[in-house]
Amino acid sequence: MWVKTPEFVYVPEISKLMLYIYNTDACTNAAAVRLLEAARTGDVETARAILDARPRLVNCRDVDGRHSTPLHFAAGYNRLPLAQLLLQRGADVHAKDKG
Repeated sequence: MWVKTPEFVYVPEISKLMLYIYNTDACTNAAAVRLLEAARTGDVETARAILDARPRLVNCRDVDGRHSTPLHFAAGYNRLPLAQLLLQRGADVHAKDKG
């Protein structure tokens, strides 16, 4: 059922789906995958935008590989500015991957 207001169109089913996606920290979701890729490539602006919207993703894990976090990738690829951003946002320095 659609409810139209002057500012937006509200669709309850889509709203519930968006809330589920927002609260899911699994790295199979698109935002987590983009964050991990930003950590690999050193894309600080993309990482900052993702973390602004989804701060809990700071410690998400790569489910297809060694279960690495964004901090693992940033450190492993020598992306110092990205690593600093992740640390400022609360990245777990004690997280272990399968490596």
